[in-house]
Amino acid sequence: MSAKVTWLIVFVLLYWAYCIFWGVRGAQMAKTASDYFISGRKLPMWVFVLAATATSFSGWTFMGHPGLIYRDGFQYAYASFYVITIPFTGVMFLKRQWILGKRFGYVTPGEMLADYFKGDMVRVLTVVVALCFSV
Repeated sequence: MSAKVTWLIVFVLLYWAYCIFWGVRGAQMAKTASDYFISGRKLPMWVFVLAATATSFSGWTFMGHPGLIYRDGFQYAYASFYVITIPFTGVMFLKRQWILGKRFGYVTPGEMLADYFKGDMVRVLTVVVALCFSV
């Protein structure tokens, strides 16, 4: 095994250990699942939207997008503007959902829709639709 591969493996293992350490530490500090996953509702909405966008698109930005620019040409680079437009759209249009979540304790859109429509089938449908769009 070459030195480059060895260093790559070492740094990947160190990164995984770092992520697992902070995940376990956060889980120990959190009292509920809501505290762990949404930081106890202490983050401002704009920070949450930016963090969610960064999480959602980081893999695409670093892996898929450069390959498409290489394959299709530089004219495809306009697609990188989603990194700016999606958080601003979220800040503008998700305020009502954010307020409802804080007021009634909703963590997921499925919880909110199930409570509004008075049925658990809507919650299942929300998960199915989210899975279809994520694949």
